Amino acid sequence: MPGASSRGTFYFGPFVVDLDSGELRKHGVLLHTQDQPLEVLAALLERPGEVITREELIRRLWPDGTFVDFDRGLNAAVTRLRQTLSDSAENPRYIETIARRGYRLIAPLNVAIPKEVSNPTAVQRNRRQSLLPVLVLLLVVSGAGSWWVLSPPKAESGTRWARITADSGLTTEPAISPDGKLLAYSSDRGGGGLDIWVQQLPHAGQAIRVTTGSADEHEPSFSPDGSKIVYRSEQNGGGVYVVSALGGEPTMLAPLGRTPRFSPDGLWVAYWKGSFISSSLGAGLGDPSIFVVPATGGTPHELRTGLAQASHPVWSPDGSHILVYGSRARLAQLPLGPAKAGADWWVFPSQGGTARPTGAFESFEKRGLSTTSFFEIPRPGYWGKNGVIFLARVGDTVNLWRIRISSPGLRVNGAPERVTSGTAIDAYPSQSQDDRLVLAEVSIQANLWVLPIDGNQARATGEIRRVTQGVVLDTHPSICPDGSQVVFNSTRPGSGKAGIWIRHLESGRETLIAEGDAEPFHPQLSHDCNTVAYTQNDGDYIVPATGGPSTRICADCSMIWDWSRDQRRMLLSKRDRLHSISEFDLPTKKDRILLNSKDEFLYQARFSPDETWVAFLRGGGEGRGGKGGVWVAQLRDSSPAIENNWFPITSGDGTADKPRWSADGTIIYHTSDRDGFWCLWGQRVHPTTRRPVGPAFPLYHFHSARLSIANVARGGQEISVGNDMILLNLAEMTGNIWASGD
Repeated sequence: MPGASSRGTFYFGPFVVDLDSGELRKHGVLLHTQDQPLEVLAALLERPGEVITREELIRRLWPDGTFVDFDRGLNAAVTRLRQTLSDSAENPRYIETIARRGYRLIAPLNVAIPKEVSNPTAVQRNRRQSLLPVLVLLLVVSGAGSWWVLSPPKAESGTRWARITADSGLTTEPAISPDGKLLAYSSDRGGGGLDIWVQQLPHAGQAIRVTTGSADEHEPSFSPDGSKIVYRSEQNGGGVYVVSALGGEPTMLAPLGRTPRFSPDGLWVAYWKGSFISSSLGAGLGDPSIFVVPATGGTPHELRTGLAQASHPVWSPDGSHILVYGSRARLAQLPLGPAKAGADWWVFPSQGGTARPTGAFESFEKRGLSTTSFFEIPRPGYWGKNGVIFLARVGDTVNLWRIRISSPGLRVNGAPERVTSGTAIDAYPSQSQDDRLVLAEVSIQANLWVLPIDGNQARATGEIRRVTQGVVLDTHPSICPDGSQVVFNSTRPGSGKAGIWIRHLESGRETLIAEGDAEPFHPQLSHDCNTVAYTQNDGDYIVPATGGPSTRICADCSMIWDWSRDQRRMLLSKRDRLHSISEFDLPTKKDRILLNSKDEFLYQARFSPDETWVAFLRGGGEGRGGKGGVWVAQLRDSSPAIENNWFPITSGDGTADKPRWSADGTIIYHTSDRDGFWCLWGQRVHPTTRRPVGPAFPLYHFHSARLSIANVARGGQEISVGNDMILLNLAEMTGNIWASGD
């Protein structure tokens, strides 16, 4: 009301609380919060670090003359608040219970600023505790053309940060020139795909668009003198190009190369060949060799590493060695994760030679950094005089870290040190010779989308549309054949646990049908749409689609792939038989092997509509010849299908995944990166022999770095084919560039 005093806006962790409007936001997304939990939070925010007694809270929530069960009501309000904050009473991050007394806010509270002077976007990035510096910085922000803004949620001690770009789309992969005067990055601000842009530092003048290709152009890196930029272009199958930092006609240096980097003397460019499991944030599945090419052009030289896979090369500061992320075994063939496959950072002489392990992954695991997620694998980012900067996950955050490599042994020296500490994803570090660091702060939102199709004719009949919405992670979708409902895995705001949800597409009504600490995932809806099968850490389960108690059907199963039409049998993998696909009989709880390979993992098995054939993925995405392929086998009687009788459906052009039959069994839909992007494809097959008929054809392209299948970690990607639609999960990536300063 006019003249009323403002209660202020508060900032802690990823949350922003506006007490005047009664709004609670996480990462900018509005959370639906009831009045009583919000009032409890307000009381705690007003006196951070103090114990707010239960009696005070009861008086605040219920006026005199109210007759309720106060203790039960207060307990319920606090429980709902903790659920909204994804907090735990046993291991609290925000609200601590003081036994028999009350509650206390233990999260660092940045500042409470009156509403009339607050800037939620800027202040949300502030990590300082003192009010005076915040107000001073707010005045600076309010000036036109000012470069320095409030600190993002990241900091080495004493480091100030500036937001360089303010794009609503994807601006990412920054590179700073060695002298710290120029900044290059890739951005889709020009419309369409990614291009390379260059601007001066500090923030002087307009950014210059350096490339204007029809395909994504990204991964820039400066030459030592700052005059040239080497980068990756996706045109014509992808390759390494070089262009003047002022723009001009680019020159191709090498086909197929990724993340190119100039040597410190500027004479060579190192790069790797291979593919990504997910977006370019994730782990690269590289060839065994690293390549170098003269910076002026010429014949590339192959540097054999002695590894099964090598990727993401960075030069040592003196140019004598190259550091790579690699492994002794091909990671995509080992579902146990990178660390189990002998993954590490490896180093070898820049003239060539057998790579030696640095011991980095052992150090990462001791510090609690994740080494198992392909989407956020720690890989070398920049090797400077103070160590190697890289991206890594700890708990719920993905930040930049630094670790030192000793000389002359070239082993890691000491524990990794945190460089940034934000709640978004800090990625793509680059550093100048005077230690100015630039990075991209990106966010990823994964939701479900529906593409209307004529399933038996393999053509889209409408535009793709979003089914779920919000800053959430929706994965593993499975659709009812009639398209009435979908089931999927999700971690939703207000709940820190993964759960299985079912959504009715027409009404939009959603129901949580399974949840738990055992992390339920990969749900599969039965063909009659009445039952959902899913996997947990302790086995496979089924649950009614309407909700209710779950029943464990198998303790040693790994993944359920498909149901039979009569809902009695399932295709699944067993944890100790990952080279096999088994048929599981639900009434008897017995299984038998249908497919068995001598040396390759088998995944993603699906019955044909008449259940006489099985389509499956052979090699786990990296099959024969290093390219994943869709295969088909005929089922005969009760004996396993003989491996020699299996035949491929997809060619060796790119990697294929997620085979799904059309309703009439004449088309196998799948995803593929054969054109340089993960897109939806189809392959017609003979109705009797199931042999391929004609070449594979594209159904729908996703040639966008911002919205893409590839932005979902490979383990979470799924497509599900109904009679008249395809359900899939896409992730939208947005980001901007930040730089450290004096």
